[in-house]
Amino acid sequence: MDGYMKSNKNEYTTFASVYDTFMDNVPYEKWGAYILEILRDNHISEGKLLDLGCGTGKLSRILATYNYEITAIDLSEDMLMIARENTDMESMPIIYVEQDIRELLVPEGYNAVISTCDTFNYIIEPEELVVVFQKVYDCLNDNGIFFFDFNTVYKYQTIIGDQVIAEDREEAAFIWDNEYIEEEKLNIYDLTLFVQTKENNYQKFKETHYQRGYEYAEIKKMLTKVGFTLLLAEEDYANKRITCEADRVCVTVIKKRG
Repeated sequence: MDGYMKSNKNEYTTFASVYDTFMDNVPYEKWGAYILEILRDNHISEGKLLDLGCGTGKLSRILATYNYEITAIDLSEDMLMIARENTDMESMPIIYVEQDIRELLVPEGYNAVISTCDTFNYIIEPEELVVVFQKVYDCLNDNGIFFFDFNTVYKYQTIIGDQVIAEDREEAAFIWDNEYIEEEKLNIYDLTLFVQTKENNYQKFKETHYQRGYEYAEIKKMLTKVGFTLLLAEEDYANKRITCEADRVCVTVIKKRG
């Protein structure tokens, strides 16, 4: 199943318009501080940075205030439109690009690449994820840093899988219906949205998303295969050792000088 293209090209369309509303509990400032510390610890305090799966650009905008020249990539045209609207192009050195990260095509010469908010879980074929890791490796400078997070099998299997989550806000509401397929480590969720119109009515929309859970050992093997050297792996943007009940894992690797 070509899950990334099957789901991602068409998802985050209507949802993009209310994405920031429902994601207001995501601690982007905390995430930005965590990533910034990693970059500075590895002597990357400026230069070109690539953000994969940037969404509406919140983290890109945070990091752009610290002397980084950012190229921010996402597959959703709707998300990028919102990102551009929320970015002061005169003061923030951010270039937004609509692109499938499996076919990543950017110039070489990045000091760092980041990817947050479970972007890689949308790549449901492990072989394709290895290809993405290789493309990241190729576009990094020597001693460049690659930081990303991912949702674990445990999260889909135990926390999200087969659960129905709903939330109601004044301007929008959603029903998030999950189905977890154990054999494929695949979580399929149907997202039903009710979005307020200018006439104060509510319009109903549906999207289907596909995500695959990954184990840390599996991810580590992929990164080693590509040539990365592991620097750090922790739970959920905290200085916390990974346990069997970790739901999100943050990984930092480096492209060592040959």
